[in-house]
Amino acid sequence: MKKHFYKIIIGSIIFIIAFVFSITKIGYNADKLLFDSFYQKPQTLNNKIKIIAIDEKTISEFGDPSFWDRSIPTMLLDKLSDSDFKPSIISFDIMYVSKKDEINDNAFVLKSFELGNVVTAVNIIYKDD
Repeated sequence: MKKHFYKIIIGSIIFIIAFVFSITKIGYNADKLLFDSFYQKPQTLNNKIKIIAIDEKTISEFGDPSFWDRSIPTMLLDKLSDSDFKPSIISFDIMYVSKKDEINDNAFVLKSFELGNVVTAVNIIYKDD
């Protein structure tokens, strides 16, 4: 009887500890570190890859990049094409979903075609017939 009682107490304690860990996520960071150590091996960065990111300061000043005037990315393309570093590919992870200003929209499209190495994000919508 005592042996059965101790098993119930130990099982209850383990259950309570596991429950507290799952609710409070105490072990979550340790789990992420362990998981990352298996799948992410330290390596040197490729210095040929350059990422130009849009920071929070720029977003707060100019707003959502998908609604920017197309003269802004066109100026970036001009700077990249005139520099000593000629990228193999330029990718905009921005959805250009609406027309803004026909002149600047067309200038961005023409510059993209001129360089031949520019890609932008797309959204494909499939419709059932």
